[in-house]
Amino acid sequence: MADDIMDDSVTRRGKTCWYREKTVGLPTAINDSLMLENVGYMILYKYFEGKDYFPALLRHTHRMVMQTIMGQSLDLRTSTEFSLDR
Repeated sequence: MADDIMDDSVTRRGKTCWYREKTVGLPTAINDSLMLENVGYMILYKYFEGKDYFPALLRHTHRMVMQTIMGQSLDLRTSTEFSLDR
């Protein structure tokens, strides 16, 4: 959802992007994207907290989210002009 907003996308998988729905709008879609990310963490806590591997699972999940954010940042910064210097 956040990617669609940042890329100003119109559709995703053949359907109108969530933030472009008349009943949703940009502020609600931004909030919804934050809620969805946090629901993922809630699920991890619900089903895996207390397991021996839980700290590693959480660490890897945080790393994956950060790598996704860094990739999105690179996409945004290089989508308009790309050069080897940049």
